[in-house]
Amino acid sequence: MVNTVTVKQGQMQRGFAQFGNGSTHIMLIGSCRSVPYINYLLELNKLRGEMFTIYALDPFNWNWDANDRRVDCEEAINRQEKNDELLYVLKKSKIFIHEYYRNFGMFNTFKDGEKNIYQFGMKPETDICLPNFHDIFLLFEDIIRFTPELKAKAIQDYQSIGGLGSETIKAVMDIHEANLKRFYGVCERTSFPIFAEYFKLHHLTKRMYWTYNHVGNEFTQPLFNAICEKLGIELTPSEQRKVESLPDIFANNYTRLTRYDVNHFGYKWNESLKQLKPLEL
Repeated sequence: MVNTVTVKQGQMQRGFAQFGNGSTHIMLIGSCRSVPYINYLLELNKLRGEMFTIYALDPFNWNWDANDRRVDCEEAINRQEKNDELLYVLKKSKIFIHEYYRNFGMFNTFKDGEKNIYQFGMKPETDICLPNFHDIFLLFEDIIRFTPELKAKAIQDYQSIGGLGSETIKAVMDIHEANLKRFYGVCERTSFPIFAEYFKLHHLTKRMYWTYNHVGNEFTQPLFNAICEKLGIELTPSEQRKVESLPDIFANNYTRLTRYDVNHFGYKWNESLKQLKPLEL
């Protein structure tokens, strides 16, 4: 099972990680959220023979070296412009799956930017942009934890009335709605704008995300099905079950649901509720 560490190790050695040995070459550039797609593609390799060779990298990893020491990200990325092996795999990758980047030099996927990956040999036959669930704060605990003024207000509320006051609740709900709207806007700029509607329909009843940055299989598997459709791959029921049975790699560390999320947002996830404790956030 590929994880973020596996990708980073390969990236530090060669400029990219490589998986599989198939005749169809895929370049996948994305954050930790892109790792599940690597595992889904590798599962197809097992089921159908070696279909794909997958190259993967996370531009944010260039903030560190192979020994996990912080380095100048811009300088590290600039060095990759002369990485002949990386440039070669960019040129031979016929499928490009990626999140949206515009602040990572040669790895930018923003085509109108001063510098972008298409200037370095990337000319795919199929170009797929994924919705990027980055800093999408939706649950009470996350919103309060990462909004200092709200955290202070929540602590004050608990000390005075033993729970969140109406003013604090409204402020959290406003942030929740703003972040939903921002994510739907992100979806509109990808290859799957309809995913915004899918998220609207299901995020209250399915655990589609574990934290404000980590998504779950309920998020990535529908998108993988859409990727397969774009690639002309029709999954059999057996293959679909195999993909759905793969571990949810971010499920071990997650933001828990509270009664405030249930009462004010309408979440109906099948899990026990956690007591909100602002002092411990």
